Amino acid sequence: MPRVVITGGPGVGKTTLLAELGARGHATDTERDHAFAWVEHVHKQLVQWYRSCGYALCEVPRSPAAARATFVLQALAHGG
Repeated sequence: MPRVVITGGPGVGKTTLLAELGARGHATDTERDHAFAWVEHVHKQLVQWYRSCGYALCEVPRSPAAARATFVLQALAHGG
């Protein structure tokens, strides 16, 4: 399985998604705790940087953690 960076704005469910992926046996690294404004600033910079490097970004839907984990794993399985 490739290494993946999961990003998103505050409150979108990144921590919950990591917990669900971990429960399914995937290795995860913990999220760092930062102030809201700093996280938002860094997220915008990361999105610009990834796009400039040619990454195709897809937004994970707001849905239960199990559905988000399945979405991410299916996207990875299909090269996306």
